[in-house]
Amino acid sequence: MGKIRAIFIQEGLGGEWDDHLGTGNPASHPSVKEYLKNVREEQAQVRVQPHKAVPLFEDKLVRIGKHILSKLRNRNTPPILLCVLSRDLAFFCIDFYAGDRS
Repeated sequence: MGKIRAIFIQEGLGGEWDDHLGTGNPASHPSVKEYLKNVREEQAQVRVQPHKAVPLFEDKLVRIGKHILSKLRNRNTPPILLCVLSRDLAFFCIDFYAGDRS
């Protein structure tokens, strides 16, 4: 959440969120803070430990890319889904070719 808040601040949306004016940093809204607090408490009660992401290797990335491309080429794909799929394909390609394996 800290990174998301920082992104909004860089875009000129600093300070606390104001519901009446619709201004400020949406990531600092009290409901977001309350939700995160509840999630932490719930995880503590059931003793859930966060897990690291499963590595995404080249063979899996190629299969994901081919699947997305097949959906993009389908003439019956709704426009909103085309937008989402294009975004996802761009993300996977940039993430893979950038060499940033976070």
